[in-house]
Amino acid sequence: MAYTDTDIQAVEDALKSGALRVKYADREVTYRSQAELFALLRSMRESLQTTAPAKTHTFKSFSRGYQQ
Repeated sequence: MAYTDTDIQAVEDALKSGALRVKYADREVTYRSQAELFALLRSMRESLQTTAPAKTHTFKSFSRGYQQ
């Protein structure tokens, strides 16, 4: 499942308030414990990190044509 930043924010808000019920855009889920919410949050963050494109760096080289 593809998670969004809004989904992560909803779980974080539930953890901060001590709630076990999280309301997403079209559904509401009740979790068994705070530990389950923490595990879900960790999983969500990891899935977002792995789907982000890798950053590439390009370095240009310049020369005046002199040789040593």
